[in-house]
Amino acid sequence: MSKLLLDTVFLILVALLPGLSALAYFIKTKKTNLVLLLLGGGGWLIALLARTPILYALSNTIERAAYLVVASYSAGLFEESMRYLVLKTPLSKKSTEDAVALGLSWGLTEALFIYVLPITIYTPVGYSLLELLPGALERNIALLGHIVFSLIVLKALSKIIYLPASMLAHGSLNIVGVLTLDLTKNVWLTETLLGLSVLLLFIATLHTLSRNPSNQVWST
Repeated sequence: MSKLLLDTVFLILVALLPGLSALAYFIKTKKTNLVLLLLGGGGWLIALLARTPILYALSNTIERAAYLVVASYSAGLFEESMRYLVLKTPLSKKSTEDAVALGLSWGLTEALFIYVLPITIYTPVGYSLLELLPGALERNIALLGHIVFSLIVLKALSKIIYLPASMLAHGSLNIVGVLTLDLTKNVWLTETLLGLSVLLLFIATLHTLSRNPSNQVWST
């Protein structure tokens, strides 16, 4: 095997293996509905396709800063709306396990389309492993983010105010990443800040969950 091929395989494993391992655990031990997982992947894709024409129309009509804000928060608006609809379906048990599994399938689908397929189709000639590694690590940060958003949206099934909260959190994390990279031009610093932000949000979400250990949707 050439070094380029080995590097590409390594990057794909970094981007996908943690999430795939966790998803396999949920499928085996929690008997997660496979159709729900497919809806999770499909939900991400539908949200992307729904907002793409809007972003395309705005790309040459508004300033770059405004476009980045719209792009960041539209991701939150469309993805969290779709996530809510998926969790509302009869296929979901409305449990924390289903929410986590949904977040995993959502994040893995995103990783497949925006990272794995591009580096597979367009062989990253001229880039070192160190230059491409942050993108693979970011997929794991995003995966944890999607788990958090899914748990927040689960809460929204009983308290709808948590739906806009999830949209706001999603868009704000996107803004953190975009602005940090724009200002510092340092991808490692950007990923570190994003990782810390997602970790803090995850801890806050777990704290909320610990106040009511039920697997079902929290009561109002």
